[in-house]
Amino acid sequence: MRDEIREVLAARGITVDEESPDLVLALGGDGTMLHAAHAAHAAKAPLLGVNFGSLGYLTEVEAGEELGALKRVLDGDYRLEQRMMLECRVTSDGQEAHLVGLNEVLVERSARHRVVRLQVDVSGERLATFNADGVIVATPTGSTAYALSAEVRSSLPGPRLS
Repeated sequence: MRDEIREVLAARGITVDEESPDLVLALGGDGTMLHAAHAAHAAKAPLLGVNFGSLGYLTEVEAGEELGALKRVLDGDYRLEQRMMLECRVTSDGQEAHLVGLNEVLVERSARHRVVRLQVDVSGERLATFNADGVIVATPTGSTAYALSAEVRSSLPGPRLS
């Protein structure tokens, strides 16, 4: 499939540039989409996902339709869907990490028998400070994925916890 996509791009004089893309293509499942979302965010480029995975909740295009979808994008025949993303700054032992998430951001303890002291700020405003095992913050995309996952699990045969 990669070769066919490269041919479509080459026929239009477009080169593949992984350093500064104008469009990020994700060919896989939801895991691939989540990884590609980081690349698209960093490049400030739109993301087009093709479902070659098992669920494909996050992808827009089904396998077999990728060349037609790519041609429509190249012709300007598309609509961008804006998705909320989270930015997370984690400071620990004097070190700071900046993370982004399309579905969610999870901060958890590093040792099994410890709790962490968490300070949660939203848009520069203190929301809460607490001790816990961790915290998870989900976007609308992530919360929908959790709901879908719970629905799929509840439809599977086997024992249920209530």
